[in-house]
Amino acid sequence: MDEVQSLTYLKAAIKETLRLYPPGAFNVRNCTTDTFLPDGTFVPEGTMVGLPSYVMGRKPSIWGSGCAAFKPERFLDTETGKLLQVPPFKFQVFHAGPRICVGINLAMLEMKTVLAGLLSRFHIAVDPGQKVTHRRSFALPMKDPFMVTIENRLMFKRTDGRRLALICSKQTSDSIMQESPPPIFVKALSIIGDKREGKNSCLRGDPAQNTEKGHASCQHTLLGARLSRRALEARGLLSQAFRNFARFSTVSENPTDLAAARAEPQGISSKMNSFYVRGVGFFNDAYYLFVMNVINVVLTEQYGEDIYTSSMKSTVSAAVLIGAVVGQLLFGYLGDVFGRRVNMIATCFLLIFGGILCTVSYGGSAKGTLWFLVVARFVLGIGIGGEYPLAASSTAEDATSVSERNTRVALTFSLQGVGSLTAAMLGNLLVEALANSDVNDPGRLEIVWRLLFGLGVIPACIVCYYRITAEETDAYKAVAERRLATQATSANTSPPFSFIMHHYGISMLGTAGTWFLFDIVFYAQNLFSASILSVVGVENPSLQVITTQNVFIALMSLPGYYVAVFFINRIGRKAIQLQGFAIMTILFLVMAIFWDDLKENAVLFIIIFGAALFFSNFGPNLTTFVMATEMYPTPIRSTCNGLSGAAGKAGAAIGSFGFSIWVENESFGYSGAFYTFAGITLISIPLTWFCMFNNEQGIEEMDAQYYAWLQNAEESPREVLKSHGESSVAYKASNSPV
Repeated sequence: MDEVQSLTYLKAAIKETLRLYPPGAFNVRNCTTDTFLPDGTFVPEGTMVGLPSYVMGRKPSIWGSGCAAFKPERFLDTETGKLLQVPPFKFQVFHAGPRICVGINLAMLEMKTVLAGLLSRFHIAVDPGQKVTHRRSFALPMKDPFMVTIENRLMFKRTDGRRLALICSKQTSDSIMQESPPPIFVKALSIIGDKREGKNSCLRGDPAQNTEKGHASCQHTLLGARLSRRALEARGLLSQAFRNFARFSTVSENPTDLAAARAEPQGISSKMNSFYVRGVGFFNDAYYLFVMNVINVVLTEQYGEDIYTSSMKSTVSAAVLIGAVVGQLLFGYLGDVFGRRVNMIATCFLLIFGGILCTVSYGGSAKGTLWFLVVARFVLGIGIGGEYPLAASSTAEDATSVSERNTRVALTFSLQGVGSLTAAMLGNLLVEALANSDVNDPGRLEIVWRLLFGLGVIPACIVCYYRITAEETDAYKAVAERRLATQATSANTSPPFSFIMHHYGISMLGTAGTWFLFDIVFYAQNLFSASILSVVGVENPSLQVITTQNVFIALMSLPGYYVAVFFINRIGRKAIQLQGFAIMTILFLVMAIFWDDLKENAVLFIIIFGAALFFSNFGPNLTTFVMATEMYPTPIRSTCNGLSGAAGKAGAAIGSFGFSIWVENESFGYSGAFYTFAGITLISIPLTWFCMFNNEQGIEEMDAQYYAWLQNAEESPREVLKSHGESSVAYKASNSPV
């Protein structure tokens, strides 16, 4: 399937064929209500409107001079060879706008698969003198049969356990060998004669011995399997002749040798870039979130409740969230303007710098140190916030299919769970190692919280090099190239916010609204889980007991990420989010109603509380991030993800400040806080139902639709009609506006 997806020239050839020979050559629609076209043309109710796709596909005003010629290259970038984004209103074989064919991706995949299978095995040539005559119809049937000659194409066969042989006609073999410089066949394959001519001696024995039999082409053999096309291009071995020759061909490969051949071009850098390099921000986010559970308790033990008051605790905890709001808005916008790569390097340095500041926090006094810590966590938060839109966009844009996009983004985000567990375990280990002898020793307690902050810097330091050496995503490169082209014509390259809200406002309400509501609950849960556990079970539990309970909660919640990854494409993101909110509502109601009983039973409470965290991860925690990525096109993906994430972190700040206030109010308390959580998750269900959807469009289709809408917004109505070729057969009323 991946091989079929990579056949860009084949897709261009299919599109060019459909442009010249659309299945629906002439479409007719009936106007059901009085309508004005954008140029002022009045179309009264009952008018029959015709759309001549066959004519529009051959109009020079739409496709330029030479539009009658079959030229797949018109759909390709001449420099990169990648598919160009052609507006669907221009190439409207599958229609456009709200009426665009929902099966466009499946149709293209089926055509590519069938053609790749046929053309890799057979050479199909039109009989000389063949004439094509179409009958007049709404479709495009042929009057007479289409006569072709079919011959066996190239066939690759394994000569022994290691060699691959190319079986072709002697004429093809000779033409290939005469290339200068010699194409990749010379270095990768044994080129032999057609078996039907009896020239198959290269199938056995040493190729060097076969040169004595007159088959000079047989001496060019490379043991091992075919290298990837990218690796061949990097080595300068892939000539244009081979590109043209191999568009529809597939080489059989030895699995053992293939693994060795692929080891070098992919390497550890490629693997890290696809997962850990982009997910380190989520690891740090969760690490510094969960580590505050322990640090809040440690700082309370060290400074006492008179200095480390509930308001100061909320301020320290929320500082990173406020910084994250700034980071998501700032780097979300910068990611769309300057690219993903350079901004991910910047956020990585902010993670390192902010973590170091937290570690060395000092203000001359206890209060001064705490306020220094507030500032340091704000800086750290900017880096964490910037990671969200950048990692989401770059991960999604590296995928080759919709299902792979969803899985990649979900896996990247799952590092948040690993960060949570790491923080809980390290906190428990350090408390056991350093604070066990004397929990009231301020010096030992200070070592604990400074070490916990410092250890969080290590992952960002490791990944920094790989980000510097990483490449920009192909999807963003295409957007940047288009932006440069439009800047040359003084066209607007940044859409106004009103444009985004007009076309993506409902989606933004869904992604930002549910993220905002969910993070009120999620961050209050996580930031103060240690504080909650301190009032559950035995009275005044030790720091060691609290940190051990934190580890169990992290262990219970972690599998939720990977269960969500498993079901992300099976039941869909929307269904996962809905069931997550529903089950969380029930669990919070149970904790609220039975709080007085549960706080006396630590084991039962931890099970229910951990289950709520499990279904938050196998639910809205992961899906709010994935859906805020999949629902927006490349030019605004980072910005919209940043806006949605900023709304979420704003909710997190509210939850962080509010929780301390709620639980200290005797008439409200922990039970009231859980009732509030249940109400918030309940409200999120209809918001998810009405404003969010599983987007099954690929990046190419989303971007094409975006540019079509943007072109509509920038051009005059008459220019839009001319550029998109929306010719209509309509009655123009005498009193219609001009």
